[in-house]
Amino acid sequence: TADIPYRASAHDLYAPVAGEPWSLLLDSGATPAGAWHPLARWDIVVADPVATLVTRGAVTEVTRAQPGPGRPAYDLLQGDPLSVARRELERALPSPSPDDVEGAADALPFRGGLVGYFGYDLGRRYHRLPEIARDETRWPEMALGVYAWAALTDHHRRRSLLVASDPARLESLRERFAALPVRDEPAGFTLGEALSTLGRDGYFAALERIARALRDGEVYQVHLAQSFRAGFSGAPLALPAA
Repeated sequence: TADIPYRASAHDLYAPVAGEPWSLLLDSGATPAGAWHPLARWDIVVADPVATLVTRGAVTEVTRAQPGPGRPAYDLLQGDPLSVARRELERALPSPSPDDVEGAADALPFRGGLVGYFGYDLGRRYHRLPEIARDETRWPEMALGVYAWAALTDHHRRRSLLVASDPARLESLRERFAALPVRDEPAGFTLGEALSTLGRDGYFAALERIARALRDGEVYQVHLAQSFRAGFSGAPLALPAA
């Protein structure tokens, strides 16, 4: 580990890697004035994964930054996506010691590992479900990175630090994160009108179909959802701050 100047803002912790592919910010919700909730303690930033895993259907696409024997730079693997992710994690990072796993409450929440998301449709790999919906977004069912380092802020102790499995990488990161960022003027953005993908007529038509299905006993509960889309231009990080 290596200490860096305390980042009261999660965006300041994220700034040095904001433009990198697969960079991710896990924001605790704490503010410079302090945590608004007792559990709002840790901000975590990762970037530059040693491997990425993207699952669509029965295939998981694996891309490795450091290929080796039996581990090409690019793989298309079938089988359980979670098992594929576990294998990539175990091959890429050293196993934690018992002290790391069973540490006290003040132990670091993340020392490297998998970060990403699991989509609802990943459940189709483990449960028999009807497939009648159109896949209009083509989002992956799973998208994970294997990260060998992280930047963290502990708002309870007002401390920011870096963790890495490689000492050389830790030193280069320390230089990168050493200086507090100079705050620019808030970036602007434009957001167009949000439009439903169903529309008014489509929404009421869906309600009628649901009512018929309820009356006919085909279903006993339905969650009707719709998506909204809007044109956007500008800095993505400016949107949640608005």
